[in-house]
Amino acid sequence: DPSEFLFGSERVGLAPVVPVLEDVQDGRCFYCADRLRGGDSQVDHFIPWARYPRDLGHNFVLAHARCNARKSDHLPSPGHLDAWVERNQRHATELGRRFEAIRFEHDLPASLRIVHWAYQTARRGGGLTWVRDRELAPLPDGWDRALGRLMLRVGVGAEPA
Repeated sequence: DPSEFLFGSERVGLAPVVPVLEDVQDGRCFYCADRLRGGDSQVDHFIPWARYPRDLGHNFVLAHARCNARKSDHLPSPGHLDAWVERNQRHATELGRRFEAIRFEHDLPASLRIVHWAYQTARRGGGLTWVRDRELAPLPDGWDRALGRLMLRVGVGAEPA
């Protein structure tokens, strides 16, 4: 479709993934860990849509609207990356099953490759990651340890950082 080429792919409605994420995150904001209340939660693309415009279930987290807005199109800090890896490792089977049940596209190996690529690109370019509020920080050495372990476990290869 030429319009997709010129204007990007259309974003899919994300409401069906909210209950899935609420359950695996115990009703807490992925970034600040405070309780999510009513309409204050938003589905966030962990690797921002601006960097990789594809909706994959494992890339989603549920966050407060304020945390999501503050993160904006930044990559989350290594602490958030480790939490994302832990969540996907701990709940991989459940997430896959539930995304299938709602017919939502998901692919953990692809999500892992995308995450690795995005952070590796940021590291090479001296990019900053979002920590909290308006705090940004560079990627330290060893940023990819937890991610690398999950990639090995899932059988996904990656270039060295």
